[in-house]
Amino acid sequence: MTEHYPIVGVTELYHESVYLLKNRYGWKSAEVFRVNATPNRPTIEQIDPEVIALIESLVEHDLRLYRFVRKRLEKEIERLPHWKKKQLELFKREGRLD
Repeated sequence: MTEHYPIVGVTELYHESVYLLKNRYGWKSAEVFRVNATPNRPTIEQIDPEVIALIESLVEHDLRLYRFVRKRLEKEIERLPHWKKKQLELFKREGRLD
């Protein structure tokens, strides 16, 4: 998979995913806007654990892929030089990177 998909992102690390894509493909700038967000969405703690367990059992293969991709993404972020990590933090705060 890694040779066909050099970068794969996840929504929980959206800014990091966009940042790595920008660097990989030489995009001149990147901007992230938060739109269409659910204002009163329940937290994971508010959802019945039995419901979560049922959903997880139905999407077992998806969860394995997600965990693989997330771990790979986190390793990629860890390998960034210090100055790029600083740049990433700025991007996460401001939502724009030129």
